[in-house]
Amino acid sequence: MRLRPFSVFIVFVAAAGLVVSMEPSPANAQTTCRYNTDCDDGLFCNGVELCMPSTAGADARGCVRRGNGPCPGVLCLEETKRCAAPDPRCDKTPDRDGDGHRAYECGGTDCDDDDPERYPGRPEVCDAAGHDEDCDPRTVGNKDDDHDGFVDAACKNVVRLIPSTKGLYLAPPSVAATTYVFYGGTDCDDNDAHFGPHTQVCTPAGIRVCSPTPKPASYPSAAPPRFEWQYFTCAAGQSCVPQPNGGGVCVGPPSPIGQPFPALKR
Repeated sequence: MRLRPFSVFIVFVAAAGLVVSMEPSPANAQTTCRYNTDCDDGLFCNGVELCMPSTAGADARGCVRRGNGPCPGVLCLEETKRCAAPDPRCDKTPDRDGDGHRAYECGGTDCDDDDPERYPGRPEVCDAAGHDEDCDPRTVGNKDDDHDGFVDAACKNVVRLIPSTKGLYLAPPSVAATTYVFYGGTDCDDNDAHFGPHTQVCTPAGIRVCSPTPKPASYPSAAPPRFEWQYFTCAAGQSCVPQPNGGGVCVGPPSPIGQPFPALKR
């Protein structure tokens, strides 16, 4: 429960589901609590923190969390600090898709209880549709067909998020939310081990670089930038010189792209 500001790194089910990033703890937090307010972590959905240094199970500061939160069996909305109205389906089908994980709406951990192929802990797979398998938009699978150590830049997750100052909240199907695309790979050509992040290649018009593109301003900070081929012209007096490994370098005055990106070596 919120009594005064204090943040910790924690993973819990709240708002629209799983929080996957939080604020760091302040460096000046006191060592031993004196009052219940010293233990408050600023969160509503994870229960009440009490100062009880002599109690078994107290943490290093003497704090103990009591209860499982204010919304047993229903979705807890961290941003508005309230319990959602009970979903009538939870009484009969708290795991509608039968994947063994109770729905967010029913106080569980399944971010999409209409999809049996999506739940926490399921191995993430890189797919063209951007399907999120493990309820974590930051993981996109490990597709590396050319075995150069870099994940295919086409790997992505298309997810629905509820804006939050606490972290990333995945929205269950019943909650209105904004759609975002999370990219995670950095290899612009996963069919050729010569090419990877920041590789330069000569083109008839100049040079192309596998580099990150700017994210939309509305995207959360936890969303990685998208890597793709971007095209540049060499500066006046420069020319692109192909390299033995298939890359290319603008030779002459300073690079037009700010800094030279060396081609990868096999």
